[in-house]
Amino acid sequence: MQNRDPRAMMRWLLPLIACSFLIIAPGASALDLLTNARICTPAKATPHKSLTIPAGIIALHKIKGKKIKYPRKMQREHIQGNVVVKAMISRQGTIKSAYVISGPEGLREPTLKVILTWRYTPYIYEGCPVTVDTVITTVFSLNENDMHQKR
Repeated sequence: MQNRDPRAMMRWLLPLIACSFLIIAPGASALDLLTNARICTPAKATPHKSLTIPAGIIALHKIKGKKIKYPRKMQREHIQGNVVVKAMISRQGTIKSAYVISGPEGLREPTLKVILTWRYTPYIYEGCPVTVDTVITTVFSLNENDMHQKR
């Protein structure tokens, strides 16, 4: 058996141990882990801009929030359609800001009110939680089979 310097062994072993405790961002490679490229540091913790993430990916990060209800008044008046909301999710997973891009007037406010209460697990990019932009589309249909939310 080869005799190795304990310090050299620790320089090789410590990054492996540290990486086992990380939340790994999608697309992280073994090389990234070994070189600690995806460990969040103060310099990386504040990216210059937010990322735009597709609605389907962000939907997987939703951990808390009520379902948006179809207002009875709008159902009685046969008002239906899609409400599209642009939202910014903070590094802590809260809705930092949101505004309606389009949708029937009577459905906008109730949709926005509920979306502002939603919570998400933070999105991790290069080992750090980041602010993300996304679009949330809610479909209001009088045909119950068509009623759903796209996040």
